[in-house]
Amino acid sequence: MFGLYVVNLLVLSGESLSFSPISEELHIAYEDPLLVINMASIIFTITQIPMSFVAILLFNRFDNAWVLRFGAFLLLLGNWVRLFCVTSDRWYPVLIG
Repeated sequence: MFGLYVVNLLVLSGESLSFSPISEELHIAYEDPLLVINMASIIFTITQIPMSFVAILLFNRFDNAWVLRFGAFLLLLGNWVRLFCVTSDRWYPVLIG
């Protein structure tokens, strides 16, 4: 169980840096302040802490296969939200996705 928790933290910590390498390009594309775009990595890191407790709770209550399927579904849903919002030039739904 602890091994799955560590894998979850490693995956989420790598995702927290997803906007920082291209923050200047996002600043130009979305015309939002650069500070708001750079704060995205901090928001992802802060939400990682309470969501890790939710992940532990789900792994303890349900079968591991169902939890992984549910996590994969949420990841897919978030990617679709990002895809549709990137084409419409809106920044905040991309951040939520």
